[in-house]
Amino acid sequence: MDRICVMNNPTPLITYDWVSKRRYWFSCAVSPVFLLAGLSFVFIDHIGWRLAGGALITLGFFMLVQKETAFDKAQGVFHVRHRLVGRYLVWIRALRLDEFDAVVLERNDRGEDGKACQLGLRRKLGRPYWLCSDSYSSLQPSRRIEEFAWKLSCDTGLEVVEVEV
Repeated sequence: MDRICVMNNPTPLITYDWVSKRRYWFSCAVSPVFLLAGLSFVFIDHIGWRLAGGALITLGFFMLVQKETAFDKAQGVFHVRHRLVGRYLVWIRALRLDEFDAVVLERNDRGEDGKACQLGLRRKLGRPYWLCSDSYSSLQPSRRIEEFAWKLSCDTGLEVVEVEV
């Protein structure tokens, strides 16, 4: 990925709002089914059905949680926010930029099903912090995630490292 970084974003806070289209539509379709089935199971007078209903309600709830990452250039901190339906804050986590040494782009060949690509920040110690993932076919490479990797690299000053798995 030999490109020149153009610093065209003078704002100190940059938000990366990445949601895989496949995951988004899957969540929108399946979550209401889980919630309705869970609610109907909760009212059955048997402990096993009630537990199953509670599990389905919990799964349906978590499918509606979206992750948003914001990078504060001035402080060198990533704020990872998890929001219910994109609005209501459920969880927030702060990660310092000096914990990481590279932007990692990991490609995984799944055979006939196509390929998967993950993008994250490689920690100096420990495993990477994955920001997003996407699927693509061998005929159509994942340009969207590659552009996101390059933008993240330009914003943070970290190099992009590509890994084939």
